[in-house]
Amino acid sequence: MGYDSRPLKGRKRKREAVMSRVSADSPVCHENPGSGRRAGLPALICLMAMGCSDTKTHADADEDVSIQEDAEVTADRDVETEAAGDADAPADLEEAEGPVGETYYVSTTGDDANPGTQELPWKTIQKAADTMVAGDLVIVLPGTYPERVNVAVSGAEGAPIAYQAQGSVVMKGFSIRAIISSPYQVLPVDYITIRGFEIAHTDYDRWSTMTSAGVYIKGSHVIVENNDIHDCTLYGIVLYGTPAEPAVTSNCIIRNNRLRRNEMAGIDVSGRDNLIEGNEVWESVQCHPALMAVEDTADDNPDRLACPFYPGVSGLDADGMRFFGQGHVFRGNFVHDIHFGPTGIDPAIEDYNDNPHIDSFQTWSSADYNETARDILFEQNDCELLETQAENENGHIFMLGGGTSNLTIRNNIFKAYGGINTGSTGGAHHLYVFNNLWINDPSFSLFWPFAIGLQDAPHSIVKNNIFYDQPYHTILARGDTTGQEIDYNMAYNSDGSAPDCFRVGDWVCIDPLPAHDRWNVDPLFVDPGAGDYHLQPGSPAIDAGAALPTEVPDDHDGNARPNGAGYDIGPYEF
Repeated sequence: MGYDSRPLKGRKRKREAVMSRVSADSPVCHENPGSGRRAGLPALICLMAMGCSDTKTHADADEDVSIQEDAEVTADRDVETEAAGDADAPADLEEAEGPVGETYYVSTTGDDANPGTQELPWKTIQKAADTMVAGDLVIVLPGTYPERVNVAVSGAEGAPIAYQAQGSVVMKGFSIRAIISSPYQVLPVDYITIRGFEIAHTDYDRWSTMTSAGVYIKGSHVIVENNDIHDCTLYGIVLYGTPAEPAVTSNCIIRNNRLRRNEMAGIDVSGRDNLIEGNEVWESVQCHPALMAVEDTADDNPDRLACPFYPGVSGLDADGMRFFGQGHVFRGNFVHDIHFGPTGIDPAIEDYNDNPHIDSFQTWSSADYNETARDILFEQNDCELLETQAENENGHIFMLGGGTSNLTIRNNIFKAYGGINTGSTGGAHHLYVFNNLWINDPSFSLFWPFAIGLQDAPHSIVKNNIFYDQPYHTILARGDTTGQEIDYNMAYNSDGSAPDCFRVGDWVCIDPLPAHDRWNVDPLFVDPGAGDYHLQPGSPAIDAGAALPTEVPDDHDGNARPNGAGYDIGPYEF
């Protein structure tokens, strides 16, 4: 399967919009398919149940992990009630400024017996990895390198070890960690930069992210930037972390990467205080061809079941990003065009998705492998997953399981069948949802499309959002609603239909609406048909929002709020 770098249909120049918000001076050194079914439940319980794939696990090669099904939701966490995204957010990480040591070269025509100079380069990138010390840089010259590079030596603060592709360099990925054989240990490696590579077609090893992910990271202060990562057999990029080692991967920057057609998800994030910024993820796959080549005839598949129904590999899915741990920032990313195909898998038409529950951002928790997510900021992201196929097979923005808390979701533009889904069992709490635009497709009529579904999500605040073209529910709050604040929101459907009310409890409409809500009021976007959701002069959203000076200091474009007499509703400040 060759890599196609041409723009895809449906991007609508979003990549340019995303990249315009990311710094231009980046340095060189720098479900289990059956388990999610909730057949027979009432309609809105199904809404909350959709995609509650708590069975899907963060597969980490360090432990040769198998999928752990039915992981219990972790509850009663001690939480801080302040929103994520304060001055301690990893956006302020210091970045290295270039090589301070030796500069080496690698070429397909080189020789590892050479000194690695520009005139006499090495042949393999692994030779560079085995040689370099803190402060060194290797420049990899154009060509195809049929190798996966094991990076086992750390750089240092102010002196990272950097791997820089010059021109088109195609290879099979990086594993950033050190292995000690006796006794067996996998140790972190810090201060590494990977920049400018095309990473593709990694080898498949069941649940081994150290082998199968495009870039595997166990360490701190690692920068992965400006890479094309595609067709990898288990995630595009993995930042390792477990409840036993929650902070081993921290202060990493994953920036401006393009991640296409990778198994399970584009990026899988654990650890502490990592920045995920300006990345594009699309066409994630549930059934990678290399996975099928092994699992179709695996010994534990005696009945020769087809993907995704393997008895030994359950929970296969196709998501944008997954997140665990604490203190991360997801900013300016673009997740889009993760599609369903016809029933089954058909490689002839590059259809590798049968029945995934597609999520832009998903989390859950498990005692051994997945730390509960908390204190995380999502801002200025664009996501387009207007997909629906069956009751539990739809495109969602957030699938929030495992007792996640203290998430701040602000200034995003989301287009999807489902928005925030806290699952049938709930457990998420302290969710802060400010100044987003939630767009749906008014033609969707099946399986209960919705914008925000809060099941047992106390102490959540939903303000200054615009709900646009929502064919079914706008906001639903059920179960424990202690401390919730939901007001200053606007809803409008462009086809003339009345948007659904704000529902609580047993799906009862609040009447009257919260005092500052504006329902069935046209926000007067500049050109919604062309994807321009800025506000026109005279928009009723101007100066109509709640004042949130600490929670939302700027808008989707980075412009300061407020700009006028008050705060505007929606992602853009007029």
